[in-house]
Amino acid sequence: MSKSNDDDLKRLIESNARAIEAVANTMAENERNSQKERARAREERAQARKEMAELRETVANVAQNLGNAVAYLENSLAKVARAQAETIGDTYRVIDKLENRQGEIVDVLKLLAEKVVGDKSEK
Repeated sequence: MSKSNDDDLKRLIESNARAIEAVANTMAENERNSQKERARAREERAQARKEMAELRETVANVAQNLGNAVAYLENSLAKVARAQAETIGDTYRVIDKLENRQGEIVDVLKLLAEKVVGDKSEK
């Protein structure tokens, strides 16, 4: 029986050695996987930081472009307002000239009417 116990003990020790080796292999694999996962997480964080920096730059450029567009529109509106004021001024000057000429036209029409009436009375 002693031989049988020795054989059982030997098998048990071998089984435990295989189990310990399997656990060690699993732990080593888990450590490798953990290291890979940490490396992947670092890469993802670095990529996220890079993308955020690019996004900030894009937003800054958009804000700059919008500011420039608003300034351009303000300048354009000021030019339109000046042009409109000039047009209004020109319109009033033309109206004044026409009013001045209206009196001259009335005088010419009176002279023509007198001449026509005078010519008819001579006939």
